[in-house]
Amino acid sequence: PMKGAHLGLPGRVHWAGVRDEGWQLLMATDLYVQPSRSEGVPLAVLEAMALGLPVVASGVGGIREAVVDDETGLLVEPDSPDKLAEAITALLAQPSRLREMGQAGQIRYQKMFRGESSVERLAEKYFGLEGA
Repeated sequence: PMKGAHLGLPGRVHWAGVRDEGWQLLMATDLYVQPSRSEGVPLAVLEAMALGLPVVASGVGGIREAVVDDETGLLVEPDSPDKLAEAITALLAQPSRLREMGQAGQIRYQKMFRGESSVERLAEKYFGLEGA
């Protein structure tokens, strides 16, 4: 039987397997979803933001630093599949909001997490060095 058939997933969910260049798949999506119970710095979330995708994720760990709830995406409680589904459905029903959140996330990524600016913020935060 097909994977996820008992959940009604065939035709709705595509099992892509392990990919080296996941960004190519992300470019074909409307939003990025990361349901986690715990998380460090979520590189996949940052990659999605860099590509201009809004993020629906559990509000845990480093995800809370990356995603601004109701601005660059939506944060839900971990282990809350109903709230996760509601957030996804709500965003998909509002294409203009998807675009706005995706753009806001891309700007946040560029300002906060991209290369040199990320190193400058780290130096300021931990070493008190301005313009490092």
